[in-house]
Amino acid sequence: MNDSIVLEVDSVDKQYGNNKVLKGISLQIHKNSIHAILGANGAGKSTLVNILSGVTTPTRGTVLFQGRPVAFSSPREARDLGILTMHQELDLMPNLTVWENLFVEKFPGRFGLLNRREAMNLAKEIFVKQMGITIPVLSKLKSLPVSQQQLVYLGKMLTKNAKLIILDEPSASLGEAEQEILHEVMRKLKEQGISMILISHKLDEVVKLCDEITVLRDGTVSGRYNHSNVSVAKLIQSIVGPEAEKQTGHLQDTNHLPSTDEIAYEVEGVTSGPLTDVSLTLKRGRITAVTGLAGAGHEQISLLVSGIVAPTTGRLIFNEEYAPTSVRDAIRKGIVFIHADRKIGGIFPNMSIDENIMMSRLPRRFGMVNRTEVRSKTEELVGRLSIAGYTSRKTIRQLSGGNQQKALIARWLHRDWDILVCAEPTRGVDVSGRREIHNLFKNIVRENPSRAILLSGDDVEEMFEVADTIYVFHDGKITGCFNVRETKLSDVQSAVLGGNHNECETAYHK
Repeated sequence: MNDSIVLEVDSVDKQYGNNKVLKGISLQIHKNSIHAILGANGAGKSTLVNILSGVTTPTRGTVLFQGRPVAFSSPREARDLGILTMHQELDLMPNLTVWENLFVEKFPGRFGLLNRREAMNLAKEIFVKQMGITIPVLSKLKSLPVSQQQLVYLGKMLTKNAKLIILDEPSASLGEAEQEILHEVMRKLKEQGISMILISHKLDEVVKLCDEITVLRDGTVSGRYNHSNVSVAKLIQSIVGPEAEKQTGHLQDTNHLPSTDEIAYEVEGVTSGPLTDVSLTLKRGRITAVTGLAGAGHEQISLLVSGIVAPTTGRLIFNEEYAPTSVRDAIRKGIVFIHADRKIGGIFPNMSIDENIMMSRLPRRFGMVNRTEVRSKTEELVGRLSIAGYTSRKTIRQLSGGNQQKALIARWLHRDWDILVCAEPTRGVDVSGRREIHNLFKNIVRENPSRAILLSGDDVEEMFEVADTIYVFHDGKITGCFNVRETKLSDVQSAVLGGNHNECETAYHK
């Protein structure tokens, strides 16, 4: 037994059916250290964290904690041994006070009686002595900013005798000053003998904060580093891999590109939500994508263009200066929107496929819905989009995810529009459905080059596969603008991770 190692993962595989998600993963987490686990979306980070926190079990391989083999059957078993996970969604009670959140599962007291004074004093001691911060323990949790709520959650972990804390993207929604406070708390906890695993896409944060780093790619370990031999450039290369260096947009089918270079829509100097002074253009006959890490700001662009939110400063220009007051107003002007979550903002699950598809403009005769025309037009669109499983009697919830997404696209194909905005276009869609949807977008602008499509999504490879132009966002600003036909996938991924930036004014070619 090596007393310097708190946790060891040895040759761990995880397989779901025929899909092998982890392939022989081995790593060591040392005591009194902060160890980063990095990787692109789908690299296996979440699966590994789920194994370490007791959510799932490995298919093969072993995990040792404090020198002893462990096989958790539940998160509670991991927590009882001192392995605690702070997810991005905090499991706290907003209507309780800070001190109540710390001790809600086990209040200090004697003979079954709560000692409130003792609990409040203990809470202050945890924050001041162990974490080096001041938190108002009598305040309701909901009155605190997210950054302080995270620190409350860390304090709660200390009441449970934490030995290893897993932090999943803890600084994703924090400003620079808030992030630095979190880092100081992490360093202080490390000094007190608590080890930490950090999952983060912020490579500058990782290089500055972490003692050791493991990079995953395609379910395997692609790199191991320590603080003395690492740089952001090395990490990007390890995350991206040699295949992305070779892959360029020249491999794509670009036959759909028309000759027009006409601007359909402009975002000019806009500040809104996480965005600061952002400018971009959508061109007719083109598919434009905006991407970045979760929370980078690209999500806000689809909301702005579709009229869901308004800019704080700056201008939106659509034929003329444009200030949509609602989604309905945007639709009237020729801008239509497909929500990122089709179950919440798209489909009407208990209504028929016909009704879902024709909802944007139901054919009427003498003021009544013309059911015959509804059926006829739906069948035409179903055939055009190859929506599998359709019958007029089925509700849309009976279709697969990919076919539901096609139905939402079909909703807008029987009426006029200029710009289609689609957030997370293939979320929850299988590989074949994804390819069909991409081809559908390409066919739309090929058949009608006066139209423009804006896609928003976190999946960089998907955006690279379908788009003509990609704008990359990082911390609310555009840090890269790429003509996909003349770009390597690795360049786009590097910009997403905060690496090389280019000048957006010159990057978009005709």
